[in-house]
Amino acid sequence: MTAQTFNFPNYGYLIDDVPFDILSVLTNEVTLINDTSIAMNTILAGNLQEEYNISHISPKLEPYILELLYKYDKDFNYLQTLVNLTDSVPFTMNDLWLNLQRKNEFNPNHDHSGIMSFVIWLEIPYTREEENLHSPGRESNKNCSGNFELLYTSTLGNISYLNVPTQEGKILMFPNSMVHCVYPFYSSNKKRVSVSGNIYLKTDRD
Repeated sequence: MTAQTFNFPNYGYLIDDVPFDILSVLTNEVTLINDTSIAMNTILAGNLQEEYNISHISPKLEPYILELLYKYDKDFNYLQTLVNLTDSVPFTMNDLWLNLQRKNEFNPNHDHSGIMSFVIWLEIPYTREEENLHSPGRESNKNCSGNFELLYTSTLGNISYLNVPTQEGKILMFPNSMVHCVYPFYSSNKKRVSVSGNIYLKTDRD
């Protein structure tokens, strides 16, 4: 009998170019942040001074975000994990927030609620080359300053760290329970601006 090998199934992530009209809405929202904006610090994991609720603009993003959800499912068949439901229900965005990350701030290992999560990068004020020069870990064999990393385990229980290149105008979508983090950056005094959100199952309540 010929020996056979088999791969274990696993879930990946999706990257897309955010349409210009969506980027315009989000960029404009950044300019509107003021003292009356709703802070999200107490309910988010980020070690950031500025995190704000912008869920009021969710309807403008939702059609595009749900389109990406179905693209993701086409490749990974992820929605089958929800087969414990007795009835089909639609999906909706229920969370949307703005992250303004300063030098030395960071987002520790964490996951999200819902069924799917995403991050949109609006401004990245540094390059990998600049961080390599200014990071305190520049002599390390893993200089991860400024990185966005996804963490996942192998079938042996080993943890792998995947650095996802961050680019302005891109969106990253991944399962909500996938642990991820954002390391501090050191080479710029400008803010790293991103928008994050979650997708949920939509239920009607009387």
